[in-house]
Amino acid sequence: MKLKFKPLIAFLALAGPLSVLAQPLPDELEYAQKKFLVWRQYPEQLAKLHRAAETFASLPQARRGQLEKLDADLAGESSIVQAELHNVLDRYTEWLAKLPEADRERVRQANDKEARLAIIKQLRQSEWLLLQPKATREAIAELPEEIRPAALEKARAEDRRRRDEWSIARRFWDDLSKKKPLPSKLADFDDEKKKPFSTKIVDFDLPVRTYVNDVLMRLLSEAERDLLAKAEGQWPLYPQTLVKLADAHPPALPTATGPRSMAELPKAVRDSLSLGKKGPSGAKEKAIEKRFKSFEGRYPDFAMKVTDFARETNWIMPLEWWAYNRGSLSPAMQDFLKTKMAPLLNSKETHILVRAEGNWPEYPETIQKLAQAHNLRVPWFTLPGNRDRWDAYRAGPQPTVQGFPELPKYKLRDFVFFDLDDLDRIKFKNEIDRARSKNDSAAWAYLVALYFERYPSELTRLRRIDREKLPLKGP
Repeated sequence: MKLKFKPLIAFLALAGPLSVLAQPLPDELEYAQKKFLVWRQYPEQLAKLHRAAETFASLPQARRGQLEKLDADLAGESSIVQAELHNVLDRYTEWLAKLPEADRERVRQANDKEARLAIIKQLRQSEWLLLQPKATREAIAELPEEIRPAALEKARAEDRRRRDEWSIARRFWDDLSKKKPLPSKLADFDDEKKKPFSTKIVDFDLPVRTYVNDVLMRLLSEAERDLLAKAEGQWPLYPQTLVKLADAHPPALPTATGPRSMAELPKAVRDSLSLGKKGPSGAKEKAIEKRFKSFEGRYPDFAMKVTDFARETNWIMPLEWWAYNRGSLSPAMQDFLKTKMAPLLNSKETHILVRAEGNWPEYPETIQKLAQAHNLRVPWFTLPGNRDRWDAYRAGPQPTVQGFPELPKYKLRDFVFFDLDDLDRIKFKNEIDRARSKNDSAAWAYLVALYFERYPSELTRLRRIDREKLPLKGP
């Protein structure tokens, strides 16, 4: 039986709290009451919840305690972690239900979690192998039994890699069909003049090769530089690796190691010292270099002294290098702070951000933490050129809808099935059709926004948890 612990425990509290259950918080109870009123319109669904509640009540007290602790631990995680774990539980429950009875009993009767995981892994490998071409199945079957599991795991990893590459390739299908060259090494990124997205003070129109050689390489570890070198000559692996490493090292944020002297600073940053009215004049360069020499030697001490000097002289460094105030951010970042982040901040968070401005690394780190707390992806400057083009190489989970807490799929599924009326469903279908034509997430944004509009207490609860998981310094 599939048990969704939070709705189940809230339902038990509504139906008549048992002594073993922790009392739900007020906002959780409000959410549960609204859900109960909705579910009363669906007798079959409510009957399932009754049976689940009866099953839970019939369990030994020790087992109920384990489930309560699991529920409490899960509810204390960030919304992204909660959603991910609920989705895993969902997939596992459905997979287990579809197994032949004998295999399902093997999983259930395992002596401990290590034995259970070993059985699950074996069953998953067998399922994968059945879907492979005959030649692949025969080749693995002919291997000695002692090396077969390792060979099977290697084959599955290779299959995942190929599927990932096809996923990227589909995004570039037009270029591939027209046989346009795609970058497999740094030399493939030409240094032609691109359409600028720059200001007179902060230039973001640096050629890709120049940026990688003069900026990014100064921020990478030796192991990361080696990883990029090994990807050379392979598409889409090279641009994927380049984007991944660049995203891990925005010039605005501190890194594990960094420049410790003027000579180690990127040329674009050194050159920006001669920007006339917006920075020290050329006549003062020798005095400036002498001053910098006095605090060269260690990182991040050197970086903090440089940004102190920048604040004193109103020196805005290019490329968001060690960004210490709003003026040193890219136009995209400034728009993000104004239109995406600011509307979500409470008064305390706004005060913390204002107090951090002017200080490095506090200012960019505060932006990063506040964005994470509100499920926003920060558009730091990491590579020059068309951001959408780089986005095509990006992988990994992102918030389903930026600015809202993450929700597990079962909640959205139940919301569509049980909460939406006919008019809502028509609107949602229209959003899906529109999203398909635009290839964006507008349909999910509509659904998530509607969910939290109906259940504001759930929005309050999840935002509170997300804030608590990323505590910020400040009054």
